[in-house]
Amino acid sequence: MNIQFLNKTNEWQITVDNEVRLIAEDWEEVNAFMQRLLLPLPEVRDMTAYEFKQALVDAGEGEE
Repeated sequence: MNIQFLNKTNEWQITVDNEVRLIAEDWEEVNAFMQRLLLPLPEVRDMTAYEFKQALVDAGEGEE
């Protein structure tokens, strides 16, 4: 899997295998996306970054 990060001023872009997979405004969303991408569970990979972050908070593993 080829993953590339690009930061332009206030915007992050993540490309996975030459396909743009995420355009985000903050590092928290980028981090949540990468954590989700690396998990083997398909239902987690289908969540948005903010849904994943909320799921971590609900499980007591993330910060509010």
